[in-house]
Amino acid sequence: MVGLCFFVINYPLSIVNYPHSFPAFIFGRFHAVYSTIDLFGSRPKMKTNDLSLGMSIRVCRAIARRSGSNFVPAFRLLSREKREAMEILYAFNRYTDDLADAPGTEAEDRLAALSAWADLLGDVVGLPVGLPRAATESPVLSESTVLSESTVSTENPVIDAGDSAAFGDLRDKYPGCEGIVLLPAVRMIVRRFDIPRDTLFHVIEGVASDVRPQRFACFDEAATYCHRVATAVGFASLAVWGTKKPLDAPETVHAARACGIAFQWTNILRDVLEDYRQGRIYLPMDELAHFGLDESRFGLLLDREHRTDDRERCQSREFEEKFERLLLQQISRCEMYYQSAKAMEDLLERDGRRIFRWMYGAYHRLYRKIAVRPLRVLDGRVRLSLLDKCSIALLGR
Repeated sequence: MVGLCFFVINYPLSIVNYPHSFPAFIFGRFHAVYSTIDLFGSRPKMKTNDLSLGMSIRVCRAIARRSGSNFVPAFRLLSREKREAMEILYAFNRYTDDLADAPGTEAEDRLAALSAWADLLGDVVGLPVGLPRAATESPVLSESTVLSESTVSTENPVIDAGDSAAFGDLRDKYPGCEGIVLLPAVRMIVRRFDIPRDTLFHVIEGVASDVRPQRFACFDEAATYCHRVATAVGFASLAVWGTKKPLDAPETVHAARACGIAFQWTNILRDVLEDYRQGRIYLPMDELAHFGLDESRFGLLLDREHRTDDRERCQSREFEEKFERLLLQQISRCEMYYQSAKAMEDLLERDGRRIFRWMYGAYHRLYRKIAVRPLRVLDGRVRLSLLDKCSIALLGR
């Protein structure tokens, strides 16, 4: 099996791009699954004096291909130009997320780093009208601002993607911000694909809201969070993939929002145990209360390894029954959003449909694993098997 994997990793790229026969198609899809796995586990170095566009693209590509993400291989279903843009977009999102999750760093320092990152981004791509100078200054976004006009303010000049000297000046202005090497490439794809600038700032604001543990009083608050961290990324991706109707068309907006909530809610259900251990509970507090699960009981439910006597075990079984009913409610809601998200496929250009089928298939497969046995989320992160990933890869044809 290992030998086969290494053979597939090195299978010629022409087979991936031109699957004229069934065997070639099969090997090509396996290549797409394995070719971006980082066999050595190293992280690309971002500290460099070279702020040229070419270097920026190479660093973004290295971050994406060494990430181990299940979805980076799907980028190969796109044309070369679009694949490069998605790698750049992924690198931007990954770096932003890393700033929020920096281990051993105080929350205030992480928020300051994200604020500086937003300011630096604004100096490069310009700020959309109405967006605060620092993204972290605005604690809550309404759904209507997830996709807004991307006009550049006159006080925020836009730097050309190939202007290395200008990026060098910005490096002096924002010392210690390694992410600056990503921004020439980000600037390029914003202009080339007309990516709404506000989506990038919403990503920063979304991860900033995770720096300090938060609670959502109701589902509407949780949905707003989903739009910031998921729908915003979706709109940026749609700009790259190509849509048959404008991004602000009602059909496109409705389907994109449904995708954002369906995918992010699947993540929330999958990571409920891991998130709780980091002080985060994304499930709405009013719905927990409806099923008799306040936060203290929720903690006892998850800390199953700390049960020491029969009374605690009896209580935990009672809590598990309530928690399962809560999960079934969440699963039912999630299915509704998945059904609405299906409409996106018909709104996309051809290669966009291929990558959407891959991503939709992966998330929906993960969601179905949880739906079949909801309490498995208490045993750790639910994952797709190798067989799952290979079968999903075939969906992108």
